[in-house]
Amino acid sequence: MLPDFPKIKNKILQSFEKEIRETIENDTLFQKIGEERLFEGNTSVLIKDNEEQEIKPLTIEDKIEVNNDEIIERGIQVLENIKPNLIKYFIKDKHKMLFDAVDNATRETGNVVDAKGKPFDFNTFIELLEKLQIDFNRMDKPIMPSIIIHPSMLPQIQAKLKEAENNPEFQKRMEQLIEQKKREWNDRESNRKLVD
Repeated sequence: MLPDFPKIKNKILQSFEKEIRETIENDTLFQKIGEERLFEGNTSVLIKDNEEQEIKPLTIEDKIEVNNDEIIERGIQVLENIKPNLIKYFIKDKHKMLFDAVDNATRETGNVVDAKGKPFDFNTFIELLEKLQIDFNRMDKPIMPSIIIHPSMLPQIQAKLKEAENNPEFQKRMEQLIEQKKREWNDRESNRKLVD
């Protein structure tokens, strides 16, 4: 029987977990939404519209094979070399889980804007903003939401938004939208229940 080294394995696992947590904390997407760790249990409950919905944790797993000869020859260094790939796969899978959850939630609520394959335009952008909740700061300036797009679309959208700066029709529609969102925000604020 081969010897087992639980203390060493535990130390390696803790190192992996620490690097994964640090990578998540530095990920621009996860910085915006935050995260809460659950340390025990295999379910949690979400209460939405006075209905309880059980949420089971999802599993992230990837397979990376390491050659036995490599382990014998290089020892623990082999793990150090594969760690960046493991972390990269973990973050990629975590992003996918997040986008799947957002996609399911928006489809469930009907809060979806489908451009039907058309190029990005002002109407689609306004329609998108109409579906979002926008809050305002103390100076009554809108706190615009972060919008996540595929990197290949960025040049097209940047060009259109630059063009929009000089488009009076778009500017007028944006002003009307911001006024509407300000009224909605005022209504939300005036209906808030204060906690003792």
